[in-house]
Amino acid sequence: MTTESLLQRVPPQNLEAERAVLGSLLLVNEHIGHVIDTMSADELYARGHRAIYQAVLDLYNRGEAIDFLTLHTGRKVELPFDVLVVFSTNLPPRDLVDEAFLRRLRHKIEVGDPSYETYRHIFDRVAKDKGVMYSDKGLAYLLQEWYIKRNRKLRASHPRDICDQILDISRYMNVEPEMTKDLIDRAAEAYFVEL
Repeated sequence: MTTESLLQRVPPQNLEAERAVLGSLLLVNEHIGHVIDTMSADELYARGHRAIYQAVLDLYNRGEAIDFLTLHTGRKVELPFDVLVVFSTNLPPRDLVDEAFLRRLRHKIEVGDPSYETYRHIFDRVAKDKGVMYSDKGLAYLLQEWYIKRNRKLRASHPRDICDQILDISRYMNVEPEMTKDLIDRAAEAYFVEL
């Protein structure tokens, strides 16, 4: 195969150079002004790089910031995005900050406890996503024994955490992860803390 035929099949590329250009644009927004006239997104080989570059240009043209997105795992993803600071707590805000701070938070949304029906929908969806065999009978048992009898409030995060407990316990016991009374009791006992 000749060099000429190879060049016709695979365009010249340098993924490290593309990453370096994108990284410099994300680190120093002023660099965009130097690059915008000399490079188009179509000149990048990697499809993801083209998408990132186009998004950077779009944000730059709108006069908006470009930054890094850090995932909950600590991994940083180089993506342009609009920044919105979210302050989230399960404590009353007055116990954490003063009134002046709260006035500076432009948007406040209270996410209350779910209803029983919403909780059931959440639990059903989470169980299916995690591979736990869902059952209304098992949920009724959980609600009666671990919520109603103990005057415990429903929380939208509980289905995820209880399903994770069921998965861990069933893996340890080498049984199928399903909503049996035994697995529910073991999961709830490990998860809920009596203060």
